[in-house]
Amino acid sequence: MLTSDTGQGTRPVLLVPVLFTATIFLSASLLFFVQPLFAKIVLPQIGGAPAVWTTAMLFFQSVLIGGYLYAHLSTRYLSLRAQVVLHLCLWAAALSFLPLALPAGWRYDPEVSTAWQTLVIFAMGVGMPFTVLSANAPLIQSWYGRSEGPSADDPYFLYGASNLGSLIALLAFPLAAEPLFGATRIGQGWAMGFVALGAFLALSGLAAGRGRLRTDARHDGTTTPAPAARRILGWTVLAFVPSSMMLAITTKISTDIGAIPLVWVVPLSLYLLSFVLTFSRRPIFAPGLLRIAYLAALAWLGAVFTGISGAHLGLFGVAGLIAAFFAVAMFAHTRLYDSRPDGRHLTLF
Repeated sequence: MLTSDTGQGTRPVLLVPVLFTATIFLSASLLFFVQPLFAKIVLPQIGGAPAVWTTAMLFFQSVLIGGYLYAHLSTRYLSLRAQVVLHLCLWAAALSFLPLALPAGWRYDPEVSTAWQTLVIFAMGVGMPFTVLSANAPLIQSWYGRSEGPSADDPYFLYGASNLGSLIALLAFPLAAEPLFGATRIGQGWAMGFVALGAFLALSGLAAGRGRLRTDARHDGTTTPAPAARRILGWTVLAFVPSSMMLAITTKISTDIGAIPLVWVVPLSLYLLSFVLTFSRRPIFAPGLLRIAYLAALAWLGAVFTGISGAHLGLFGVAGLIAAFFAVAMFAHTRLYDSRPDGRHLTLF
């Protein structure tokens, strides 16, 4: 019912991008919700020392990379049907981790490394669900490229939906969910969302499978060479600059105006917003204007981090710093979008 070559099937075909957008939006929201949620469950037991936070972030980043690697290898070496079946099996296995909680019978042992205990708790408590969620973004976009949906040859617009879901979850947890509901109710709602995600994944896999023959015919007799190492290096640099700058700016703000709770939310929100805007397929800013803003931002950032602008920043200085970071992120992510590869190499990107 999702695809058809007849006139009566036009509307169902148009529903395909809606399905995939909803799937990737839900997945990204769950991904960003589970990080503070599980931390809220665990930290009262092992404390909130900087080493604990650092270890938790290391765990999430490592599993995220592992999820991307799994998605890349899956799309490269498995048939579409095998990809869908394997991923749904992993999702089903992750259901055994619900509801999210500390491992049964676990007690903090002061004789054992806190960092090691943190890794074990997170792996046993949320490892499998987080792995599934981490792989969803590249997998779902790859599946959309095999569907009959509009712009299936260029599925990168789903990046925008993914980062929008991340942004909303990032803001909703501290501003709405946490003040209004306890960790138990939030966890129950998250579990319901994860269960619902399975249905969305199954429908997305079905839609991709029904569009497979058309996609194979479209690509028949054509080859697209894999991106060269130089191009991959360019992607790495364009992705690294704003992400590393986000960390530096967060540290600078915390140092100059104090460790205000959730101070990290503003830079991260703008970072995600830049992805939403640049991958939306509709340019928000003219290239010339972006270039001017980028150069001005670099000048201001150089003045800030070399001390020319003063030892400490006031509120206006912080606002300027954040605006400069947003300009750099917009410029870098626009260049990243412009250099994107063919959809068949999406998971490498």
